[in-house]
Amino acid sequence: MKNSETQNIEKLLQNAYKNLWNKSADSPFNIDEARQVYLQNKSLTIIDPDFKMIDKEAPTKVQGYENVMPKLAAPWDMVKQGGILEIYNIETEIFDNRAFVSFDAKGKMTFTNNESIDLQRNATQMLVHTDDGWRIAYEHVS
Repeated sequence: MKNSETQNIEKLLQNAYKNLWNKSADSPFNIDEARQVYLQNKSLTIIDPDFKMIDKEAPTKVQGYENVMPKLAAPWDMVKQGGILEIYNIETEIFDNRAFVSFDAKGKMTFTNNESIDLQRNATQMLVHTDDGWRIAYEHVS
């Protein structure tokens, strides 16, 4: 049986994280929602090949909340609707105020040119517990 902290982390992923990475006509993408999910300091690190979606020369690893947020928001200008539709196979291990999480995600994106792609992602995250709850400090998506 999962403890309450594990359930809180999984709820964060299933609700705030999944909602953040979806865009539709009635719920446009809003990067400000990232504050509910990501640690807001210079130690935030994200490794994601999708950073190259806009800029083929872009690094796949970006550090610091202020640096990461523009990289996360940029591809969404090209998205008409879609994103992460399902998060599953969540595995969580908690050690004091840190948690290690891995999960699979799938979805679909339709771009402004009406081309669509199916998404299949694997993610590994390290979360830290703050006064505001659990926040992602490190994320690797492939």
